[in-house]
Amino acid sequence: MKSKFFLVVLNALFVCLIYSCKDNICPSGFSGNDCEIEDVCLTQSLECLNEGLCIDGFCNCPDGFSGVNCESADLNKVQEFLNSDIHTPYNLYMSGIPLDSLYGKEYAGGLIYYLDTISGNGFVASFSDQSEGIVWGCQGTDMNGAELTGIGEGIRNTGQISNDCDEDECAAKICYELDLNNYTDWFLPSIEGMEEMIKNLHLKGFGNFNGTKYWSSNELSSPASSTAFLAWYVEVTSGNRGGDFKSNSFYVRSARQFEP
Repeated sequence: MKSKFFLVVLNALFVCLIYSCKDNICPSGFSGNDCEIEDVCLTQSLECLNEGLCIDGFCNCPDGFSGVNCESADLNKVQEFLNSDIHTPYNLYMSGIPLDSLYGKEYAGGLIYYLDTISGNGFVASFSDQSEGIVWGCQGTDMNGAELTGIGEGIRNTGQISNDCDEDECAAKICYELDLNNYTDWFLPSIEGMEEMIKNLHLKGFGNFNGTKYWSSNELSSPASSTAFLAWYVEVTSGNRGGDFKSNSFYVRSARQFEP
């Protein structure tokens, strides 16, 4: 105990040799008439994550978080975290929450089915189907701009189809015109996006997918002669894609994007 006291005194004297204690000018993390009071939270540069607070050199973690820096989250409280205004799917992932514990959770008007772990952007599916049977639309017409297949490209595809297809009722348009859960930026996913939705929701028991085939926002691009007549769908029991005539009626599930 005495040795600890002497170390504190010696440290204060050393600080006084460099800084003017008489003028009460102390380095960062020290205070007092002789700069003898040390705030170890500052001098040790301890970073407390997830709204944790440093007290006496230790992170005091909020409920549901633990670890030296409050870096570990309780998997049983993921939905509770997401319901707050503090946590996003991305910062929960960065806190050690695995993707599988995020998928199927409610967020931003829907169910999380994809998170880009680099950018933090992600996608949710609506809680229920938008149609139990509707045509892809514009059978016999090549919808230029409906060929992008990457995850998230359904946003552009849906806009192009809705602008260029004259049919009032088609898969992309009912998503494009959807006003749901206080959001109006819904879209029909691309084929890769639809595959992710089925894989990360339906095949894991989430989302109440009642249909067998769900339209994507992509026409078949090969062979070229098929583009005007066929479009991609996903078969839910297997998660595999297939092509069928645009005039056939399949189920529709919309999606929207959220940011970090």
